[in-house]
Amino acid sequence: MPAMRPVFLVGMMGSGKSTVGASVARRLGREFCDLDRRIELLFGASIASMWQDGEPGLRAREAAALRSLLDEPGFVARGAVVACGGGTVLDHGSLAAMASTGSVVFLSVPIERLVARLQGHDGARPLLGEAPLLPTLAGLWRAREPSYRRAQFTVDADAAVDEVAARVIAALPSDGGAP
Repeated sequence: MPAMRPVFLVGMMGSGKSTVGASVARRLGREFCDLDRRIELLFGASIASMWQDGEPGLRAREAAALRSLLDEPGFVARGAVVACGGGTVLDHGSLAAMASTGSVVFLSVPIERLVARLQGHDGARPLLGEAPLLPTLAGLWRAREPSYRRAQFTVDADAAVDEVAARVIAALPSDGGAP
């Protein structure tokens, strides 16, 4: 049986990366890692506070956290399911590293559904700030879509968590998640 390979979930905020990722990991009997939580542990600060230092600094920390995960002994062989930050794909080196190590799955959700999911986000998503959601998310989508489309697999994530998790698993190659 081939070794398991990591699965990296990418997509817009509110697409369900963390929730779906935990479900996929549980169903496959794999480790789950939320990259945002790893960033917070490595750098001793919340994503919101790091955001105050500017997006370039946060993206650099995000790339460093991903590199530390990929360099962790045994990480690749464990075949973890990783929920990436919404902007992880903006660093082409990070995207290339994920694609060469495992399977990158884009969770696709229509902007209108993301708006509905993120209503009343209560400040937990610093990138949104106080601006109206629809234009903010539409702008982020336009900037990120080309990178999201570079994922090896795209899954319609406009469904219940269990259904999306099943779709992710069905999309993975039969060789344990290898690209």
